[in-house]
Amino acid sequence: MREAATIAALGALTYYAWDYFLYRQKSPAVNAILAPAMPGPSAPGGAALKGAPRGIRYNNPGNIKWSAANNWLGQIGKNGAFSTFDTPQNGLRAATIILRKYINSYGLNTLAKIAPRWSPDLIGTSGQYAANASKFGGLAVNAVINPNNAAQMVMLLKGIVGAENGAAWVNHYGAAVYAAAVESAG
Repeated sequence: MREAATIAALGALTYYAWDYFLYRQKSPAVNAILAPAMPGPSAPGGAALKGAPRGIRYNNPGNIKWSAANNWLGQIGKNGAFSTFDTPQNGLRAATIILRKYINSYGLNTLAKIAPRWSPDLIGTSGQYAANASKFGGLAVNAVINPNNAAQMVMLLKGIVGAENGAAWVNHYGAAVYAAAVESAG
């Protein structure tokens, strides 16, 4: 467990160091071009992410609904009906835990089966949601997902991040953050 926390911390440190290099060391003209595609990190709801989708602004890229029954690691409050997390990694970690529960406890082991449960408000369009998640994450809509396969879980997370927030945000966090989130979820 300690090793996983160390790896997670290194992943987050790498992300923020890279952010510093890209956005604070370049000229203002370069920053103006790059910033809209990948805004820098900020406190949940902070100015650095102004204009980003709610899930990105509040470190909850899966748009997990808030519940008093959940005490997610890093959950620091709520914004409307949705949880707010201290870091994107903790938001992705919570999403991973939920997805593994869907697969292991309910047999929802494909995007086609997960979509109606993940986003019940879109039940009439769950086929489109699954298709979008497939496109963004690279998993086939009816591919059986192994919850213990870290690569598949990262693909699933990327698909959900894309379906929830749009294509521009799929790679916002980088591979290290996705991998650390999956690993820290146990």
